[in-house]
Amino acid sequence: MLSALLAALLTTAAPLRADDSPKEFHIAERSDAKGVVLSVESACNTEFTLTVKCELRNATSTQKFPLTVDAAGRQSFDLVRIDQKTPGQPWSYKYTYHWIPGARRAVQTNDAIYLLPFRAGEAHKVLQGNFGKFSHYQGSQCEYAVDFEAPVGTTVCAARAGVVTGLRQDFTVGGVDPALKSAANYLIVKHADGTFAEYLHLDTNGALVRLGEKVAEGQPIAHSGNTGYTQGPHLHFIVFQAIDGNTRLSLPTKYRTKFGIAGKLMEGGTY
Repeated sequence: MLSALLAALLTTAAPLRADDSPKEFHIAERSDAKGVVLSVESACNTEFTLTVKCELRNATSTQKFPLTVDAAGRQSFDLVRIDQKTPGQPWSYKYTYHWIPGARRAVQTNDAIYLLPFRAGEAHKVLQGNFGKFSHYQGSQCEYAVDFEAPVGTTVCAARAGVVTGLRQDFTVGGVDPALKSAANYLIVKHADGTFAEYLHLDTNGALVRLGEKVAEGQPIAHSGNTGYTQGPHLHFIVFQAIDGNTRLSLPTKYRTKFGIAGKLMEGGTY
């Protein structure tokens, strides 16, 4: 069996998803007399990107590090096997990892037109727009996000058709505390072109759809809330794609409004 040296591990979570409970994301180990297999498990996402770095001592692995992989629709899969290199000699491994929802794609464009993420006929004020100073600033990975004013319980609708690839709805607390950045309920939809939309700060148990479900444009999918890092009830909406397990790319987004097609929703405006 494996020695105590083999168990020397260091793990860190993604900057966007810092809760690594088994529900959110978990790397499991399956050992035998020769080595160990690291596997990935997630109850909340079927599309996520993971980057792993690993230091090996007298050990070999089936993958080269740093290693970046896409879940590609899987909630669990084997990641890498690590084996002792020279029998009878001490050996160990130490790894770090970061992960984010969403997947990589070959292009970095977003040409689709999106509905506003609410019921037709409703009007909602933009509390924070593109490059907003509170949390959409340059380098935030949320540069092109939009925060819409939305009382708790407001019906959220799919801005574009797709498949639900991320869903968490068990968080209950919200407020202006950076420690709550990883405690927001979310729903993520993958579109046909490989982009993803994230609907964030949803109400506790507020989802109206299931993980893996296909949703139509304009379909009610959730109820808004006030969970996570917030200054008050609102819906945070962003279209993005993954770069690696550390970084996602926020994409400029065009919306269909009563004023016509808008490439930017102005902070303070109502749409």
